[in-house]
Amino acid sequence: MGGSLPLELLGDVHWMFVSVGIVSSLLFTGLVLWSRTRPAPDPSLPLPPLTVLKPFDGVDADMGESFWTYLQAGYGAPREVLFCTSRDNAAGIAVAEAVLARLAREPQEGVTARLLLPEEGEEPWITRKVWHMARGFAAARHDVIVNGDSGTSLLPGTLEALVRTLVASPDCGAVWAPYSVSEGSSIGTRLTRVAWTATTMNFLVVGAVHQAFKQKPMLAGGLFAARREAVAQIGGFAEADGYLTEDYEIGRRITANGWLVKPSRVPVVRHMGELTFGQFFQRQLRWNTILWRLRDPLRAPYPLTMCGLAVAPITCAAASLAFPERLGEYGSALAALYLTRGLYALLLRFLTTGARPQLETLLLLPLLDAVFLVTWARGPFVRTIMWRDTKLRVGREGKVTLA
Repeated sequence: MGGSLPLELLGDVHWMFVSVGIVSSLLFTGLVLWSRTRPAPDPSLPLPPLTVLKPFDGVDADMGESFWTYLQAGYGAPREVLFCTSRDNAAGIAVAEAVLARLAREPQEGVTARLLLPEEGEEPWITRKVWHMARGFAAARHDVIVNGDSGTSLLPGTLEALVRTLVASPDCGAVWAPYSVSEGSSIGTRLTRVAWTATTMNFLVVGAVHQAFKQKPMLAGGLFAARREAVAQIGGFAEADGYLTEDYEIGRRITANGWLVKPSRVPVVRHMGELTFGQFFQRQLRWNTILWRLRDPLRAPYPLTMCGLAVAPITCAAASLAFPERLGEYGSALAALYLTRGLYALLLRFLTTGARPQLETLLLLPLLDAVFLVTWARGPFVRTIMWRDTKLRVGREGKVTLA
């Protein structure tokens, strides 16, 4: 082959992005399929009483309807639902009170609910969600605790699958549900939907990789169920204060005490509202900043496994200019990467949500890869982030302090 060494490197870089992108997509697909081979929990397992915690600040999109799904969900055992927020959240309290009034008009068998507020003058914690979760845990009556974010709602069977997966194994301490994302027409919502269900950001992929490579365990905080005993052994949810990724920390601590943490088979729906591109970008930047602080081993090959559709066209063009006679070879490799990543994305979305293939998924993947690349590159240099209108300084292990 002709050409100098620097020119040869252009072709090597192109092949590196293409080959790693294809192989990693196949590998991640295999890991997800392997994780899905586990049998579904026995539908005849008796369901225990539940305490459902709904910590919230402000008002999220469709929050009232999301709350209602936790009250009306078919579940064959008693459950209490605790809406946990702060006294200064007047708008959010109004939403919760409206839901409680609806429950009074439309009683649900075995369901009780109440609003849980802090003591007058009580100072909020650094991570307010954990503050609300800790109060809810202290007030819970039952031995199985379900925590659901304010922006999540239940699909049919979500709660039963979650809890039966937990109680099916006596050594299981917590079970989490993967994310599905509600419909929305804005570019930010569409990007979020594809990112969370059709890329390696999908929690099914992250969880399978963590398990296969024996990394720190995965616990997704959008919806999880835990045994009271397992949470009590880590000092309650209070021990996760100061961690923006409190779910990750809770899962790590539960596993450190010998419990298993598992995924459920049925997703929970995340309501994003109509996000702008800027809002999506800032969310992604925030989580890539945390990824660097957590020192996740996958942060090093991240561009190769998650950014190829944005980078490979550039490496293809550069390599082809250096070696015009190999344009067909480089172009075919690029096409193979796009085909593999596209099939991988469609399969992931189907496994997570059961959704039929959508053109939106394929069209948005290159743009997503570009966002992933830019936010990954900026992540190590971000020192402060905004979270719920609060400026926070990000430290080691993703722990935050007030900036």
